[in-house]
Amino acid sequence: MSTIAYFVPSRFVVVIGALSTTFSYEMWNIFWMQVAYFASLAILFEFSRNAAKQMQWREYYFFVTAFIALVVIHLIDLGSGADMIRRWDDTELKELILAIGLCYYAVEIYLKNRTPSAASP
Repeated sequence: MSTIAYFVPSRFVVVIGALSTTFSYEMWNIFWMQVAYFASLAILFEFSRNAAKQMQWREYYFFVTAFIALVVIHLIDLGSGADMIRRWDDTELKELILAIGLCYYAVEIYLKNRTPSAASP
């Protein structure tokens, strides 16, 4: 395995990152926010398509559910964004999701890079 392969995140980390793109009520008019959201949808669609091709139905349903959740959450966020007390409240959710994703990624990298001798006490 090449050195760079140790740092490639799992598809679950990608789903967490995609979820963070849904909360962008105040910044939705920024082009890069829209690109990130629609690229996340495209990536989840491709993951689900590949899982269906390989007949991995658990992964297929996971990615389809994540795709639908992103669309529904985003529509709720854009629809109810004007009712937020502070217009940037959804950004706090985005930052929490990103922190959770980075923590999960760090644990994943740690577990992937442990040597067999370090695994045994």
